[in-house]
Amino acid sequence: MIRILRAYSPLSLEEFARISVFFYLLALPFTHNAAWKNIATVFMLLAVLWLVKARSLEIDLRSPIVIGLSALLVILTLSALTGVAPLESLNELRKHFLPAILLFMLTSVVFNDEIWQRRVFIIVGAAFLVRTGLALGELIHYEDLQVARADGMFVKGFALDAGFYLPVYLGLALWSHSQRWLTALAIGLVITTILMVQGRAPLLASLISMLAILFLLRRWRVLAIFLGLGLLLMLTIVLPKLEIRERFAPAFSLQTYLKALDPQEYGRGSDGLSGRTPIWLGVIEIANERPTLGHGFGWKKLGAIAVEKGYVARWQEKNDEPIAQAQSDYFSLPTDKVNPHNLYLQIYFEAGILGLMAYSVLVLILIKLAWQQSRRGSEWGKIVAAITFGFLIDHLILGLANGLWLGLGPSMAWLGLFEATRRNTAR
Repeated sequence: MIRILRAYSPLSLEEFARISVFFYLLALPFTHNAAWKNIATVFMLLAVLWLVKARSLEIDLRSPIVIGLSALLVILTLSALTGVAPLESLNELRKHFLPAILLFMLTSVVFNDEIWQRRVFIIVGAAFLVRTGLALGELIHYEDLQVARADGMFVKGFALDAGFYLPVYLGLALWSHSQRWLTALAIGLVITTILMVQGRAPLLASLISMLAILFLLRRWRVLAIFLGLGLLLMLTIVLPKLEIRERFAPAFSLQTYLKALDPQEYGRGSDGLSGRTPIWLGVIEIANERPTLGHGFGWKKLGAIAVEKGYVARWQEKNDEPIAQAQSDYFSLPTDKVNPHNLYLQIYFEAGILGLMAYSVLVLILIKLAWQQSRRGSEWGKIVAAITFGFLIDHLILGLANGLWLGLGPSMAWLGLFEATRRNTAR
């Protein structure tokens, strides 16, 4: 296959690799296009193999990022092999990390100059802006938010996905004066859509991440403008609209967090901390059965294990205890509905303490390197580092209520571009 590509492809090696990445990134914001993503993954795999054949895959094996990623993958593979369903876990690991690692390798090697890196940002930003427009169209069409969430192709998961993309628009705005107003408009549209779909944690995490980017780059005037626009958005959209105001108000109320500590509130609804606390305690109880390497990659086995291992039966025997009652109700749901609702507990369940340690070390390495890189190098290199830092902040906050591993969305593209700018700065 590689010989055929080399002999008959009208594209050069670098052109083929870049087009493969663009093809994949354009597919990412949209659901129900697995075929597109799979084809793009095959193209990226061929591009990597071609680079290896041509001895042009210049990966720095001594890079802390590469070492951290490699250590994590080794532990996840061991966890999958020793877990409760090795073939299922290995397949989930392949589906999640194969495209992500290919994306990281290609963006760090063939997008190592500023012009091509900016084009990656533009492609990614444009693709998600299309998704935003389609989501807004669905909200207008369905009128009822719950119906839009259930039946819409673009509304479902929009707020969570937006956390991957908002730092991109901010980076483009900081880079180009000519595109500043266009990217500011994009930020406004995305945030407005998050408000309309009532994504509380994603909105809070995204705003904090963008504030972190501006703070890291010391863009005080832009920071002041950003805060002013945020206040204006609150006054014109959030406060006047009753259902949005009621949705977001609990996030800023002390009572919300006190209820999470009150057992009498457990099981009174899945929305909020009081509904999540019994789930988290149940995940810890199940994960403690295999604390070192976990049950294997993939959370969809959680519900089945809870039933098969007798946890649900034991919780049902304690129906006079609110925590146990809430746990038996939740973990009895269909297996595709039962998930940990917390990234860090999910990692503990899937890969045990070793996996949690490896993941934590990788994230800490990335945060440290991004902070350092934002203080030196070219202006564009500082922006890429700050965007990486902001994305990691967003990722850590969202992990408190969602199971979003690194590797989802275009996250490995940012890490690949960050690795490329680090390498260029070191030269």
